[in-house]
Amino acid sequence: MGALSSPEPTLDVLRPSLPACVQERCVVVLMDASPAAANAAWRAALLARDRAAPLHLLHVRADARGPDDTGALLRELANQLQQRLHVAASAGAVAGKPREALAGLSGRAGLVVLPAARGKLWPDLFLGSLAERIQRALPLPLLVVRRPAFSSYRRVLVPVKLDGDAVRLIAAARSVSRDPRMRVFHVLDAAQDGSIRLAGASERTVRMQQHRHTRTAYAALNELITRAGAHEQGAAALVSRGHVPTRVLEIARSGNAQLIVLGKERRSLLADLLFGGVTRRLLADADTDVLVLPVEDGSRVPERDVLGWHFDPARAPHGRS
Repeated sequence: MGALSSPEPTLDVLRPSLPACVQERCVVVLMDASPAAANAAWRAALLARDRAAPLHLLHVRADARGPDDTGALLRELANQLQQRLHVAASAGAVAGKPREALAGLSGRAGLVVLPAARGKLWPDLFLGSLAERIQRALPLPLLVVRRPAFSSYRRVLVPVKLDGDAVRLIAAARSVSRDPRMRVFHVLDAAQDGSIRLAGASERTVRMQQHRHTRTAYAALNELITRAGAHEQGAAALVSRGHVPTRVLEIARSGNAQLIVLGKERRSLLADLLFGGVTRRLLADADTDVLVLPVEDGSRVPERDVLGWHFDPARAPHGRS
């Protein structure tokens, strides 16, 4: 396949040039010249290939003045991805801030991909990482890439609450995974056990209640898996108890998960600072890739794939080759 036909990138903060993103569900990668960003681009290209979606590599510059050496590197990488994985790939640059640039892609970006930041700088302790700030400001699916991108995802963990949003998260996990045995995971609140102990219940009563809650959770999880259409593919329900982010990290590491898929409701910076959250902990401490999907009240949202994608195995016979 020949060189890209896309024009030179424009430096316009509100309307970045997106020659490949002529439709919705474009995969956009926030790029720089780092190896981590190149790896994120390969991961995004694998997803774009599997879903027949266009791919755009976006470099956000703080200042439009001066030469942009990164732009040439990104166009070369886009050309390589297009030739190797047969995806419609393009590259461009904008001047401004990442959040503003992404806001200009409203209606076209179906998934935003960026490399995980290494190290914890003091601004991140108060404002959160770039991934957190983007997720908080924009209702876009966000994939943070840590692991080497050699092939499509196969080992996927989906932590869920027992509500309608779980169906959408499981469906989304199906659309980004070739794993027929994804694990759908729910963590029971162990604080309830302490409450009944304080009320004077015997250990036998506590254990009986734990078993009852576990059976109920397994039944609810299996129903949600069935509603998401993943039961026939062998998706497995898993119930545990304890501190939610800690247990998710432990299960992900013990099972060598390649991807964690979770939902996140939009809330303020103050709420995140006061109450923390599963998403913030996993973005900071997970050893695997993390896909964060915007969710709403499950009672108001139709049961559909959040990403609007459906996996086509015929398009993904191998990894990068």
